[in-house]
Amino acid sequence: MICFAFSGLANQLQLNQKKQRSSILSRVNHSNAWWIQIKRTIAQDSNTVRFEMQILGIILGDTCEFLKNATAQMSMVNDATALHVGDLALVDQPKLTTAKAPVSPWDFDFESFYESRQIIGKSRIRSDQIVWKQRQVNSIHRWMEQIKVTINASVKPLLSAGPYELYKGVIWGDKGKISDTMIQGFQVSGTMHILSVSGMHMALIYGILVFCLKGLTKNSPEKEWLRLFLIPLFWLYAFFTGMSPPVFRAALFISVNLVGKYIFKRPVRVADLICMLATFQLLWNPQSIHDIGFQLSYAAMVGIGFIIPIAEKWNPFSSKWAGYFFDSIVVTLACSFTTLPLILMHFHQFPLWFLLGNLVFVPLFSVFMYLLIALMFCSGIPFVSSILAYLVNMLNACIEWCILHFLQLPKPFLFAYSVDFVDAIFLIAMVVLGVYWISHKRSFVSWGMLILALLYVAGNRYFPASERLAKKASDFPAVAIRPNAFKVQLAIPQKKEEIAKWNRIAQALHKDTLKITVKRK
Repeated sequence: MICFAFSGLANQLQLNQKKQRSSILSRVNHSNAWWIQIKRTIAQDSNTVRFEMQILGIILGDTCEFLKNATAQMSMVNDATALHVGDLALVDQPKLTTAKAPVSPWDFDFESFYESRQIIGKSRIRSDQIVWKQRQVNSIHRWMEQIKVTINASVKPLLSAGPYELYKGVIWGDKGKISDTMIQGFQVSGTMHILSVSGMHMALIYGILVFCLKGLTKNSPEKEWLRLFLIPLFWLYAFFTGMSPPVFRAALFISVNLVGKYIFKRPVRVADLICMLATFQLLWNPQSIHDIGFQLSYAAMVGIGFIIPIAEKWNPFSSKWAGYFFDSIVVTLACSFTTLPLILMHFHQFPLWFLLGNLVFVPLFSVFMYLLIALMFCSGIPFVSSILAYLVNMLNACIEWCILHFLQLPKPFLFAYSVDFVDAIFLIAMVVLGVYWISHKRSFVSWGMLILALLYVAGNRYFPASERLAKKASDFPAVAIRPNAFKVQLAIPQKKEEIAKWNRIAQALHKDTLKITVKRK
């Protein structure tokens, strides 16, 4: 009920913000100059730096107009004249570009993704366009960036290029320079969540901090309330990494859990906790419900919260290591079960080697993160830092070796281009009923699942998904559906991977002939 209510509110806000967004974009692109403030660094290398900026105002002729909620991404050459986080600047004759609309129903909708993150566009700015700037020394953004830069400067000399880029990705969320081979390997193994700062990273950091606090509370359990002082640290880390919906949810989860346990002295039920977190997060930003990270995060949380406690009772192993192996399998299957409909709807593919990938890479990356955090704190100790850096480099080599072997596995993905929103709703309803049946073992739930399955089969028989998708595809000018053919016009060169993708889509639509033309710029 909460999700439906906020979905309606978010849709209404989205309509209002689209009108406001188009008006802002029109005025921004016709302006002579922008007043901007740099909020945070998104990615940085030796040549280019990418920022998130707030457009505070625009100059139109002789007038200055102040703007609200005008957040954008900017990139510029990384040199001595570059801007820094917290700086105020006046930029002359800038241009803003928006995310490209999807070519077909099977492309990821980056336009909606940026809207859910409240980003209106991107801009490429040259140093000579900055006519005035002012350094904000006391800015909170500036202070946080200085801490981040100082830590990175102490870690970078100790690591080689590959491990350092991976360190920036898993600790700070900066994936800009991670190699394509490594990203493809994580996609094949179903472990892309490792590269995105999320609840798993927060859980690992929480485990480290709690382990450190055990030395203070070992002989005096009444001092466990000191864990409450960890809450500001998690929110600080969430701000450091950009406050994405999964990180916001994880920080909120830890905060509510600790407050309920040590202040109100009572545990919080899983269902109440999930509803409470979703309510708080949607009150903060109703459009988060359209964010793929928000959806996957809460779907995984449902699997972890409801399925795992039941599965733990089925653990037949008495050995600690065998129990850990069993728990890893259960967590992977539970999260995959509850996130499957969303993954098929948004990405139209599912990694078949997800179980093996999570069993291999999650333990490796847990150790990898522990070593990186230890290296961050011990980078100033010569002998200790050298040992830690050596272990990090060796573990990175092991991860790369595993990735190369995963890329050689046959049939890495299950493709489902015929799954649309209607299919996803049926699948989500069946997942919810399945989770409820596992938790409560009520017979009427199994009958409900059977009725849903029959309705789904009957609906696809009389109104197949291929026809629904063909009708939806007619709204995209680059796609043409014919009785016996499927035509698509692309704005990119024909690549082997693209042609294979569109052949699979043609098969999903039951079209025998596929014709691809390239739209030249």
